[in-house]
Amino acid sequence: MRIRLIALPILLLLTVLRAGGENIRGLVVDEVHIKPQTDYERTVEISLEEMAAIYVEENTRFLEALRIELLLSNRLKKYFNSFGLAIHKQVSPPPQPGLQSFSGKRAFFHYLPYLNRIYINIPVSGGLQEISPIPAGTFFLDEPVQTDEFPILISIIPIMKGIPNSIINSKFFLTIRPIIARRGLLKLSVHHPPGKEDEPVELFIDEQQITDPGALLEIESGIHHLQVKSAAFKEVNASFTIESGKTSKVEILLEEIACRLYIEAPQGAEVYLDGEKLVNYAGSRYQLSEGSHIVRIKVGDYSLSKRFLTKSGKDYHISCVFDIIISED
Repeated sequence: MRIRLIALPILLLLTVLRAGGENIRGLVVDEVHIKPQTDYERTVEISLEEMAAIYVEENTRFLEALRIELLLSNRLKKYFNSFGLAIHKQVSPPPQPGLQSFSGKRAFFHYLPYLNRIYINIPVSGGLQEISPIPAGTFFLDEPVQTDEFPILISIIPIMKGIPNSIINSKFFLTIRPIIARRGLLKLSVHHPPGKEDEPVELFIDEQQITDPGALLEIESGIHHLQVKSAAFKEVNASFTIESGKTSKVEILLEEIACRLYIEAPQGAEVYLDGEKLVNYAGSRYQLSEGSHIVRIKVGDYSLSKRFLTKSGKDYHISCVFDIIISED
């Protein structure tokens, strides 16, 4: 007879909970606004017939699921089959502290098993990655909760009579964590030297060419390799890290492949390059842009000048020697 008396309330409760839209009664004592970050977590405490409302931020692009961890003390665990955990979605009116009556759709219900820790995984919109290994006491919702079905209400419901007052007044601790997809965004900025904005470049990430570097790129989390190739600029090789659910910014400053110029001239000579006097030119190296240049070397009353053309990546050496020529008649 005792077994029938215990089973009957459970059966009646499940019949009510399996109906479509249902009335929900309980005091909302806390609100949780989930931030889609891997290091975010929030712990709330509720008593029997109290509820916590859970909201998600608007930016849910990488939010795969919510994981709720319920911690039960050994004292509460003795009454494991006296409570059930319920989750409702499509709640109306919008929950707020102080309200006690709502309507909504049941998304999950289960009596508490004989365990100290229970995990409920709530897929959000697109679903949930495979979890391995699955801890004991893990439950999954049958259907994802869409972002427009939030906020959801979580409550602990008594399903048996005769629960001691010391247990009824106990607190249940719920820790809510987001499960973030192992992907993030890359904002890539490539800066050309002034006047060289039209020079083409090729960009590769992990050896895959990027056709639209100005767009936000969705990439798996981890360390990646960036390569920039161009006939006009120095090749760039760099590493960057993508964090799950976050946007990483990488800026590339392109450098022209400059020409290098070395100058040898008699001691005391004045050297001018493109009209600008060079100071301490001996042993110095000058970078030149590709194109036409003029060098002028002045020694005393004598002056020589010459125009020359340079190409990117080439080195040039200018020598000027004043000699005495002796001829025999």
